Amino acid sequence: MNFTEALEKSLARLREIEQVHVLSSSEKQYAGFSTEDAVLKVETEICDRNFDPLPIRLYLKFSEDFPLSIPTAYAGKKTYEAIKYIPHLDTNQLICTFDNKSYANSERPAEMAVEVLSRAKRIIEDGIQNENFSDFEEEFEAYWANQYSTKDSVLRVLTLFQARLDSDFKVIELEDFLLAGRKVVLHDNNSSALELKSFLHERNLKFKEFDGMCIGSLQCLKEPPFNMTNREVLKLLEKEKPEEVQKYEGFINRNAESSYVLFEKTINQEHKYFGWRHTNTDVRLKGSLRHVTKPFQSIMTVQANKTVMRLWPESYALKRLQNRTAGIEGALSPRYAFIGLGSIGSHLLPYLNDKHSVEFRLIDPDILALENIGRHLLGAKYVGHPKVEALRHHLKDLAPVQPITIRQSSVFKVVQDDPKYLNEADMIVVAIGEPTIEGWLVEKLAEGKITKPMLFLWVEPFLLGGHLIYLPPEDVKYSNLFDEEGSFIGNVINKKGYTSPVISKQEAGCQALYTPYSVHDIHWFLGCMLTKISDLIKNPSSEMVSYTFVGNKQIANAERIELSDHVRGIPAGTVIENHG
Repeated sequence: MNFTEALEKSLARLREIEQVHVLSSSEKQYAGFSTEDAVLKVETEICDRNFDPLPIRLYLKFSEDFPLSIPTAYAGKKTYEAIKYIPHLDTNQLICTFDNKSYANSERPAEMAVEVLSRAKRIIEDGIQNENFSDFEEEFEAYWANQYSTKDSVLRVLTLFQARLDSDFKVIELEDFLLAGRKVVLHDNNSSALELKSFLHERNLKFKEFDGMCIGSLQCLKEPPFNMTNREVLKLLEKEKPEEVQKYEGFINRNAESSYVLFEKTINQEHKYFGWRHTNTDVRLKGSLRHVTKPFQSIMTVQANKTVMRLWPESYALKRLQNRTAGIEGALSPRYAFIGLGSIGSHLLPYLNDKHSVEFRLIDPDILALENIGRHLLGAKYVGHPKVEALRHHLKDLAPVQPITIRQSSVFKVVQDDPKYLNEADMIVVAIGEPTIEGWLVEKLAEGKITKPMLFLWVEPFLLGGHLIYLPPEDVKYSNLFDEEGSFIGNVINKKGYTSPVISKQEAGCQALYTPYSVHDIHWFLGCMLTKISDLIKNPSSEMVSYTFVGNKQIANAERIELSDHVRGIPAGTVIENHG
């Protein structure tokens, strides 16, 4: 059903029950609507507080994708002014009839339009009769963020609080940088705040840091409007928090330029913070050149009628972001050590990166060279930089508070000098593709020098095969997966195939040997292996396990590369388990 047909059906049905007028383009502009949308004016009635008829004007807006979208309802200007500050009626006159997770019934557009109108009338009627005022509490955040006058202002800020505040907090004002679109961050000196400040220092980003004050829970702020003056804020404190007034006065006097204040409110059993900010408290009495007053006295006198700027905090805390992504409160915050950040290691990082909840420890001595970027996660921007530094920079751009540390050195040096750096990880990912070093790491695991499970990944030429070995400290039977000549039993290419001249390619120079495969193949391999890796992360085994990915066999046929017998008849993209 197209837009015109759906609108005609809706209009016909609405005219059966209400007085409806279709707005012209000029009428839409006058009423504040886009000329691109269809808008219906509805003159109707509801019951007032005394249950007498009350005439109201509503508008129904139909967007161009109707009936794939639900119409929206608005109160007319005079209607809004007469009934404003009731639940589910926004300051832009929008009536919230359906939440943003609702879906349109495109097969029944007329019934959908009638339902929107019916809900809009019921919301206004319940609001007038004080039937739904408890909804203010549930939607407090939305009403706190509204603008109630031309002098009113709301500042969106980020918080890094990991737990409820039991004391005051710190304020970071960013000068030349926006964090998630915000210039102000509130924190309680937790690890995320330290990561953020370290990030700002590393990038030479200027910021100011000073104290904020938390006054605890406020019960009297229950319904809008929430635009308050300095005098009204102080009266509120004197009424509900008289014990905080003296502390508040000292706080204002110490922070004359900008005073950030928070209070706590429990909404749906979740503790949230809101607040306000006193700004530029004038310390000189009007008309006086000599008499200087303290900031607190100033906001009680010459600035008493100045509207405070409300703070609308949004949590950037690890716990909240985990819950929003994983949907599980208290979800895991794993720590991974990566040894080797070449093509395989660098591309595996995003697969395991939950941005804020994962800690990475990166180990690699190499510099990113121009010839690397064809299949590395990073591009030309980072050529000439150490791989670990470049990857840390890249990941910090995505999540400045994510804990990421690096060691630009050989894994040999790290194991010898700082084994704790590895052993504090939940899992150690090894993606170096160098059998000698991998064998040495296995020895250290067997000796107990390394104490955490290790995940080895490497690939064969043309990525005809890719391999994973999970090696826990309890079951170091690594050698069982290799034959007497040291060849891996799961190799997709057989021993004769490895004698083919196309297996390794070489540019000029004795150190320019490389193994051919593409970025597409890397993602195919890692994508197929991801379920196995995820299972091992979620349910660590005490037994060694190994898997092989079978790549594109057509390449083997084209290049005349012989494959192992055990992959005959197995389709490309299959992951098989190896048994040593």
